[in-house]
Amino acid sequence: MKGRYQIVVVEDADRITERGADALLKGLEEPSPRTVWLLCAPSPDDVIITVRSRSRLLRLVTPSDEAVTELLVTRDGIAPALAAHSARAAQGHVGRARMLARNEEARIRRREILALPGRLTSVTACLDAAQNLVESSGLEAAQATAELDTKELTALQEALGLGGRARSRATPRPP
Repeated sequence: MKGRYQIVVVEDADRITERGADALLKGLEEPSPRTVWLLCAPSPDDVIITVRSRSRLLRLVTPSDEAVTELLVTRDGIAPALAAHSARAAQGHVGRARMLARNEEARIRRREILALPGRLTSVTACLDAAQNLVESSGLEAAQATAELDTKELTALQEALGLGGRARSRATPRPP
């Protein structure tokens, strides 16, 4: 919204139905100025022909372990050995590699999850493991988004005249 271009990313474009494609075609055929659409799919053949015929193929590659390692070392100051280990574990996902490199708890959780199949010897063990994974994933997600949620809420309150200095001047209108 603040840059020179608006980028619209459509994940799982291969799942777009005929009806969904009809709604999408207007935007693809007559995009707003400086709008770029990125339709993500496993292969071009998976996308509905009417959408595919109005698109250009762009093949994105997964960054190599070496490239991710170099990025972690130069940008984030991570030790080379830890950066290399994190890059291999993340399999080309830069954000996951960065999290693993910067967060000891994430590395411990990963190690525990990789060891999990060897401990699943009964249905009860499987159910307990599943419950523990769901609980820990929920906590991890809440921790990961808490700071962002706070920033977004503060920005929203300020935009509505409820935060900071504006609090004393404005009050929300009743619905």
